[in-house]
Amino acid sequence: MSKTFEIFKFLNQLAVNNSKEWMDANRSWYHECRDHFKEISQELIEEISKFDHSIEGLGLKESIYRINRNNRFQKDLPPYKEYLAISISKGGKKSPFAEYYFHLSPGNRSYIGGGLWGPEPKQLLKIRQEIDYNPDPLLKLLNNKKFKNLFGSFHNFNKLKTAPRGYSKDHENIDLLRHKHFAAFQSIPDEHFKTDHFKKLIVNSCKVLLPLVTYLNEAVEEEV
Repeated sequence: MSKTFEIFKFLNQLAVNNSKEWMDANRSWYHECRDHFKEISQELIEEISKFDHSIEGLGLKESIYRINRNNRFQKDLPPYKEYLAISISKGGKKSPFAEYYFHLSPGNRSYIGGGLWGPEPKQLLKIRQEIDYNPDPLLKLLNNKKFKNLFGSFHNFNKLKTAPRGYSKDHENIDLLRHKHFAAFQSIPDEHFKTDHFKKLIVNSCKVLLPLVTYLNEAVEEEV
């Protein structure tokens, strides 16, 4: 059985006992799980950097999200996230560039994703300009059989109901221009984590996402 299931056990217990007191009493268990997640993350970075050279040299500190939740604006939320996650992107998780995102959570809630979620207004403007002037690479990816089988299409959350400012509602790619998020996700059931084979699954999925990450990074490059 993969050590990843030990992380699942920890996260399940954290979901039931999400408090600073419980975390303090189980801090050594958490560190064991986090160390294993670091090992997974380091291996993913090394494998993905073989085909996406923009992330070569990326460190874990710039990539792994903290388990502590930021509760400044929502005081009623529990203090800790009930998942572990990493953002693999040029410049790290705080950069404006597109990412490969791995989210580890028990209960069939793990997933791999990629692209840009909630780009800043200037980034969004540049992406829409790229779709307007150079849509073919993106359309080719979205129509790619392997991409469609793994990811379907972009997530439709908060999509505009009408054309964005400056674009006609009759634009040939108006459906893409209405997106506010340019990201796709693939669910990974718990059973895939019984062995370390899941890492190969993630890396292969990221290979499929590479054209999306490249396209978006080229679009926002001038704004960095």
